[in-house]
Amino acid sequence: MTSGQLPTLLQLNEGSRYLVGVGSRVRVGRDKIALDGGSLEILTSSSATPTLHVAGLLLTPQDEQTRAVVYISRPDILSVSVEQGELVTSRPNGDVIGLVKAGEMATMANTRDKITIDRRNAAADIAEMQVEQLQHMAQLKKLNPTIGRKAGALLGSLSAASAGLISGSLLNSGGPTTDTLGSRDLGFTANSLAASATYDQAALESATRQVNQGLTDGSWGMTGCGVGCRFGVPIVTTHIFFFPTVGGTVRPFCIRTSCLEPPPFRP
Repeated sequence: MTSGQLPTLLQLNEGSRYLVGVGSRVRVGRDKIALDGGSLEILTSSSATPTLHVAGLLLTPQDEQTRAVVYISRPDILSVSVEQGELVTSRPNGDVIGLVKAGEMATMANTRDKITIDRRNAAADIAEMQVEQLQHMAQLKKLNPTIGRKAGALLGSLSAASAGLISGSLLNSGGPTTDTLGSRDLGFTANSLAASATYDQAALESATRQVNQGLTDGSWGMTGCGVGCRFGVPIVTTHIFFFPTVGGTVRPFCIRTSCLEPPPFRP
């Protein structure tokens, strides 16, 4: 599943629910979910929730109340922000690496069989990803100015929390030309941001949580879904998107619907 300029709600039959972030890519299997790019938010989980595979590591909610956002910026680096509950990180062989608790953030690098955990600079890594997501979302501002205003306000909160190291004008520099996020010049990097002593770490952590909420808030519905399937053809999956709104309600709409076409008739 690939999301474009807006998030996608993913709900599995066993009851777990996820939010695939702006410009993100996930693969869903029978017993696992792999995050290949962007972000994935764990909304609800169950005892049968598939294991989350990210950057060569396994992430498992400690209980059904766990809510967390996982980001992957490079194939070997992931960042986690846990809102409630706990998230267990382990190697593919089952060896536990660490536990990220409610209110904590952590960046993990899995390079050359060596795993390093950085808790202090995780907010900077997350902010870098969120700026790309905001740029991606802002491409829709011509279709809906509300989205442009919302993205600008969220970027402003990151700029203020970083003491201006994140430019508030980045949304005017254009966005990616593909549906998913990629590495490009943002005018800053997570490393340069983390190396600066002019920003408040706690303020940036708070701002990234606010931005995540702003990127994903709204209401969900089935409006428009199913259009395109011939009468009597079952709908297999629906990708439901919504517009984050400022002072108003914008109806959700369906971008893409998969139809279960019957096999060709053979006499």
